[in-house]
Amino acid sequence: PTTRARQWRGRAEDGAVERTQQQHRAIYDAIAARRPELARAWATVHVGEVEQWLRGTLGVDGALQAPAGD
Repeated sequence: PTTRARQWRGRAEDGAVERTQQQHRAIYDAIAARRPELARAWATVHVGEVEQWLRGTLGVDGALQAPAGD
């Protein structure tokens, strides 16, 4: 259900794709280094950021709201 929202964010928010890739890389690197607490911390940062964006983007009825000017 969030696929469209994530694609929209990637196009609408400057730097979103790069931040997402950086966070995914940090999670991967922590796992590869066998540092589960660091991986968990990065995953929490990533999920929290996406959740915050989704909450700010979804309307009261859960429908995506078009950004101003679209």
